[in-house]
Amino acid sequence: MIRQLTPRLRAFGRSRHASVVVETVLIAPLLLLMMVGFHSFWHAIQTANSLQKATFVAADLISREMEPVDTTFLDGLDLVVNYMVRSPDPASLRITSVLRVARGLNTPEGLAVIWSYSPGNRREALTNAALQAMEDDLPLMSPGGTILLVEASLPYRPLANVGLPAMTLTARFAMTPRYVPFLCRAGRPCSLQP
Repeated sequence: MIRQLTPRLRAFGRSRHASVVVETVLIAPLLLLMMVGFHSFWHAIQTANSLQKATFVAADLISREMEPVDTTFLDGLDLVVNYMVRSPDPASLRITSVLRVARGLNTPEGLAVIWSYSPGNRREALTNAALQAMEDDLPLMSPGGTILLVEASLPYRPLANVGLPAMTLTARFAMTPRYVPFLCRAGRPCSLQP
C-alpha cells in the first residue's frame, strides 16, 4: 500500500497545477491579519499624538489670556481638544493654576493649587496632595512662580483585537502665563493665595 502511495505523493509534490491558488489561500489570511494589526497600532499612535497636540494647543491658548478666564472659555478649550482628537469617546480635560509656595528666601515649601477646573466635571479638581505626588513630573519653578497645568485623558479602544489592549491615553503640558504673572479665574478672588 505504501508502494502505491509513494509515486502519487511524488507526482503531487512535483505538480505545479493550482499552486498560486493554494499559496494565496495559505498566505492571504496572514497578510490580512498583519495589515489589520499594523493599522490598529498606527491608529493608537495617531490618536495618542493627536491628544498630545490638542493638549498643547489648549495649554498655549490659555497661557495667552490676560483677563480672568470664565467657565465658558474653559469649556470651549474642551471643545477644541475633542474636535482635534476626533475620537468616538470624549477626552476629559483638567486645567489647573499652580503656585510654587515659598516660606522665605530660597526655601521652597512646595506646590499649591490656586484653582482647578474640569469641563463637564469629567475629572476631579486637582488637590494639593495629588499635586505634590506629581511634583517630579513638573518643570522647575522659582519661588512665587506660577504655571498652568493642562491635563487630558482619553479612553482608547483598538480598532481590532490584535493584541493591543484597551487603555487610557494621557497628555500633560505645563506652561507659564505669557503676559501676566498668574492667571485668574472669573468669580474667584484674584490673588496668589491658594
